[in-house]
Amino acid sequence: MYYKKNKDKAKAYREANKDKKKAYDKAYQEANKDNIKAYREANKDERKAYDKAYREANKDERKAYDKAYREANKDELKVKQKAYREANKDEIKARQKAYREANKDEIKARLKAYQEANKDEIKARLKAYNEANKIDVFSHYSKKISNSDIPICACCGYNDIRFLTLDHIHGRKHLSQKEKKIGAISLWKYVKSHGYPDGYQVMCYNCNIAKGRGRYCPHQLDRMKSN
Repeated sequence: MYYKKNKDKAKAYREANKDKKKAYDKAYQEANKDNIKAYREANKDERKAYDKAYREANKDERKAYDKAYREANKDELKVKQKAYREANKDEIKARQKAYREANKDEIKARLKAYQEANKDEIKARLKAYNEANKIDVFSHYSKKISNSDIPICACCGYNDIRFLTLDHIHGRKHLSQKEKKIGAISLWKYVKSHGYPDGYQVMCYNCNIAKGRGRYCPHQLDRMKSN
């Protein structure tokens, strides 16, 4: 009864003394850390059951609180999470590997169920991702080879990206067996992830096929004759 009548005063008191309380709690925990650790160890099952029951009874309230907290502190949390991941990357990597190994069947089943339930969305996301990759890669090499601000064939100047492809300037003979097998979508991802290496250019399919059959495209041969 007393608390209900004075809850606003109690709240104001806690707010006014939160830093003092925080410092006191920290000092107390530091001075009694061995006792606290022993108590937790002795009562871990009981505490675990209590925490589980509490979370279950207050899940909606807790969910709302967590969401509000994350929203209010998103920049600070982002910085902390990045710093934590950077400081503990090896440990995190090891934990993730161990978890995947211990739960591979469950993970596989969950992934399959998710893919089945969201196949249209996944397909659309993958298509958008591949198209964005294609634009980035083709724009880079068109600027580099043809000095064009848009994707364009380095041979004939055709600029409809639907009919453009990435060409190996010097062919594939000098490439490793692994690189020889990389093409189309996989090739776009490969060159982007490797920092856009030299040796590639954008061509339309006609010029690319003609160049592949006879080393030079007929457009190139015509230009050689006229020069």
